[in-house]
Amino acid sequence: MITEKLLNVLLEDCEKAYLEKEIPVSAIIVDKDNNIVSHCFNKRQQNNRVIDHAEILSILEASNKIGDWRLNGYSMIVTLCPCKMCTEVIKESRLDNVYYILESKYYNSLSTSDFTKIEVPKEYEEKLNKLLTLFFDNMR
Repeated sequence: MITEKLLNVLLEDCEKAYLEKEIPVSAIIVDKDNNIVSHCFNKRQQNNRVIDHAEILSILEASNKIGDWRLNGYSMIVTLCPCKMCTEVIKESRLDNVYYILESKYYNSLSTSDFTKIEVPKEYEEKLNKLLTLFFDNMR
């Protein structure tokens, strides 16, 4: 399911978010053949909009690309378990599956029962954790 290519895109987007002083979270939407349809990182500070989380931006980009708000047949991979707001938007978008890499230490998500935690090579998990820790320790 998750390839090294997808992991690299997620990690690169998290690094960009960190450099732009955004919470380093990224999301990818893929089709049934694992082709990337959209990928985004948090841009809440940059765009000055509370809703500009990686998940929501990825959903908007994918919807624009395919010309439909219904994302049946598509899956999302996100670096951090989605927050309550994103969980509701994800449900409304009708994505088939949502996979996440890291549990959140920073907030309580609505319910992870709708999402699947995926195991990734330790090096990716460590890099993603490090970016989040650095952000919350040094940027806030």
